[in-house]
Amino acid sequence: VARQVGDELPRGFVRPLPRLAAGATPGPLRVDQVARALIAETRLVLDPDRLRGWIDAYQAVVPLTIAELWALPTMLRACVLRHLVRFLADLDVPIGRPLDASVAEPPTWTDLAPAVGVEHAVRTLRLLDVLDWQRFVADASRVEAALRADPAGVYPGMDFATRDAYRRVVEDLAWATGVPEVDVAERAVALAAGGDDDRRGHVGHYLVDAGRATLEAALGY
Repeated sequence: VARQVGDELPRGFVRPLPRLAAGATPGPLRVDQVARALIAETRLVLDPDRLRGWIDAYQAVVPLTIAELWALPTMLRACVLRHLVRFLADLDVPIGRPLDASVAEPPTWTDLAPAVGVEHAVRTLRLLDVLDWQRFVADASRVEAALRADPAGVYPGMDFATRDAYRRVVEDLAWATGVPEVDVAERAVALAAGGDDDRRGHVGHYLVDAGRATLEAALGY
């Protein structure tokens, strides 16, 4: 699991992830703090419904970016792993690299027995391994929800690869302009709503076709 976490979060992927404000210096990664809070609140007892409900509640206040949603499973694995290491150390179970005790995280729950903590951590790691993250990201993404309002009604019926390509354009435009991803997606949908034919009425016209320049101008690209 430790090796998987490192492979899934190369430095180039982590760098653009939003950070929380911390004065003059960059704060911690927002998605990492979300993962830590989620694990703390659920006491390492996680299931798909609790995960989705928690993320939906958080996004009702602050929408996560597409990259953050994709990073979430790895951040959760890392957080669970830190707790697991601490529980194993409490049980005097020998742990070596990469499960070094220095990465252990003191459990938030002083009443949780180490053996129970290990059991909860292992079950949660198994859940994170089998969960359909493509579906989770699509269902949880505010960008996906916005694009599904495609006036032409075409976007919802597209395959995953095509929808993912559209979302990547939204990411790129948001990164380049500083406009939130959800606002970029909604602006594309609004332009499509004013289209005077079937082609211009499809959100893809403004993301991957000739209408891209119109969307870029609207965003101040």
